[in-house]
This record gives sequence, structure tokens and C-alpha cells, in this order.
Amino acid sequence: MDEYLVGVRLRPTAQADDYRVGDLELHVGDLVLVETTTETVLGEVRRPKREIPEMKKDRAYPRVMRLATADEASVASAKSARSRRASGSRAAAAS
Repeated sequence: MDEYLVGVRLRPTAQADDYRVGDLELHVGDLVLVETTTETVLGEVRRPKREIPEMKKDRAYPRVMRLATADEASVASAKSARSRRASGSRAAAAS
């Protein structure tokens, strides 16, 4: 199985980090489940699939586990909307 890297962002304000992916067909904007050191987390693909450079093939990149299901994506969308509303109300209260 060929291995590739994709850039995945775990939070809206975070930069995308590299994750190892096998044969999954992923596109920028897809929601995926990735492994972290403590749990499996939902993230968004922000950089397309690319070959792992030869000098980086021995690195231990975390893995993309699978595409997110529609239910997982809708839960994430609802959490994001609540977070945006909460930060907007905090900003309004500070003015």
C-alpha cells in the first residue's frame, strides 16, 4: 500500500499538520477522523494528498483513520456554530 501525507486542521484557528494516509481518496474540505496521542479527533483536510518525501519516510506521522460520517460532520458543524455564537456574544459584552 502506498502512503501519502495530507494536511489536516483540527481547530478553525490552528494550522494544518501532516497526517499519513493510505488509499483513502481525500479532498480539501473533507472531514476526517485522525489519531492523536490521546484520542481520535475530527479534522478538516486543508492540504491535498501528496507523496511523502524520501527524507521523511521514516518519520512517525499520525494517521488519518477514515472519512467522517454524515452524523459526525453534523455534530461538528453544530459545535462550531455554538462556539461562533458564544465568541460573538463575549465580544459584544466586552464592547
